[in-house]
Amino acid sequence: MFRLTLPQETPYGSMEDLLLRIQAGKRTNVQSMGGGRWKRLGRFLQQLGQPMSRVPALADVLPYLLPKVRTLDGYDAYERNTGQPAPVHRPLCGNLAVSLVADMPNQDLDLGAAQFQAWNADFDVLFQRARTNLLARGEQNFREIRPGCYGSSWQDELDGSRILLPGILQALALTGDPVAGLPGRSTLLVTGSEDAKGLVWLLESLLEHLDQNPGAANATPLRYRNLRWEPLQLPEGHPAADLLARLQARRGPDRRHPDLRAA
Repeated sequence: MFRLTLPQETPYGSMEDLLLRIQAGKRTNVQSMGGGRWKRLGRFLQQLGQPMSRVPALADVLPYLLPKVRTLDGYDAYERNTGQPAPVHRPLCGNLAVSLVADMPNQDLDLGAAQFQAWNADFDVLFQRARTNLLARGEQNFREIRPGCYGSSWQDELDGSRILLPGILQALALTGDPVAGLPGRSTLLVTGSEDAKGLVWLLESLLEHLDQNPGAANATPLRYRNLRWEPLQLPEGHPAADLLARLQARRGPDRRHPDLRAA
């Protein structure tokens, strides 16, 4: 017989909140978790009480390596809540950054400094392998919501990470450059930069998501141009210009500038 010491913080909030959600079952938003979240939760609970393992061999991790796009605010919150350094990450665009995770059969491993040091590995090299693995999960899984407007349907908590695969967005029937919105981890909305009605749809959708969830992942729509994502800009008088201004006022200025190519 042994005593199990539970952590104060989990990937799903405090341990107390997590247990209350599990006990309440269908009466809480546990029911709304996608398949990816249930898998992650199961892995997390399975690991409780197990001894800390050594850093796995890089060769064992590579087949499961994936890129994870999250907000810079989220990484800051990770450090505040856990008292531990956030996973190694690189700025992408606006308030977004990318880190790497090993989606292994019995473990989700967010790669931190310890792993990179143990492997003597370069972030950019592993990032390219992670993109290749993500592409292998399926190139096209978009539903056309209206002409020229698309929503992702992978629902694996990596939908937003598909902006790191701009080729699959450029393959959609868009008018102009891809313009993407990432209101949540499992939602990627796409339209074309020269599609005025599509931009109105995209911005209205992002505002609606913000109304429902003020902490939405990234309310700033991004345009893919010159092999780089950049915040969308619209000229005065554009049919969607007022919506963009409302969106920017809701979220405030971006904290950082683009730093990582997604080509």
